[in-house]
Amino acid sequence: NTDLIRTGQRIDFKPTINANFRIADALDLTPKLTYREMRYFFPVVDDREIARRYVKAEVGSKLSFSEVYGDTTDLKSTRYKHVIEPEVSYTNIPWLDLQNNGFFPKQATVSPSVGSATPISDGDLIGDLGMQFDEDDRIYDRHLATFAVTNRLIQRLWGGDAQQYRQVMRFRLAQSYNLASEATRKGQNRWSDLAGLLTVRFDNIETNTTFNYFPD
Repeated sequence: NTDLIRTGQRIDFKPTINANFRIADALDLTPKLTYREMRYFFPVVDDREIARRYVKAEVGSKLSFSEVYGDTTDLKSTRYKHVIEPEVSYTNIPWLDLQNNGFFPKQATVSPSVGSATPISDGDLIGDLGMQFDEDDRIYDRHLATFAVTNRLIQRLWGGDAQQYRQVMRFRLAQSYNLASEATRKGQNRWSDLAGLLTVRFDNIETNTTFNYFPD
């Protein structure tokens, strides 16, 4: 019984400040603070304008382990370095302002998506997620822990009189866990999709492959 108007304008303002700290040449800590404000304008008599804003805090930690393979006796020999980087990060939205509007119903009980890669469904457009245009309308990572591991293979070779480096392979697996208490109350699966990224670079070809496995 509702005519859903999808025509309008959106302004997305998202400044971020972050820092990087390295401990013992092995552990990286990256705190990040983001303020986001999204303003919507719809061509209707009532409810022409609405703002949604929040503050997001993030902290990431990453370890690095590596091993070098190849001929170490010849200075100009080709060598490979295998790097393994396990990561743990935590994301929280301590302040959230969702204004009531006909285009964004049930703002007080909106359930953020577990991850930004979750597929869009018809339920997102007519449910309480408040989606109007695309996945950028989502509010996700409200209270989230993310676990990931990255494998990188770096090649060192000689070109002319200088050594050159290139990353020939990068493979990353990541999954998030929803720590928000409302997830249990609403019967949601706390685990996000399992996201993978594979990048391979050779002399004449480069491939980039992404895949997502959704447990639900």
